[in-house]
Amino acid sequence: MEFKCVFIAGLEDEILPFYTAKTQEEIEEEKRLLYVGMTRAQDFLFLSHAIKRKWRGGFKNLPTSPFLVKINDELLKLSEYDKKQQEKDKSQQLSLF
Repeated sequence: MEFKCVFIAGLEDEILPFYTAKTQEEIEEEKRLLYVGMTRAQDFLFLSHAIKRKWRGGFKNLPTSPFLVKINDELLKLSEYDKKQQEKDKSQQLSLF
């Protein structure tokens, strides 16, 4: 715990774990690096992911990192946008799109 506030961005699949990490050992190393970054926060830890990212010359929708998905929901305090998206997903209203 070295810093009052830590920001970790880019929690999308192919970024964390990085797309070149193919073996289980390489993926575990990526997970360890994330853990080290997370444990440096004293008071606040901000984890973020993009919905759309400029990736290798074009725009791409990357799925959320599997590492972020494994964090228990009780430990996450969602942004207002994420809360609205979850409520929207639970609604019974039919959509034409």
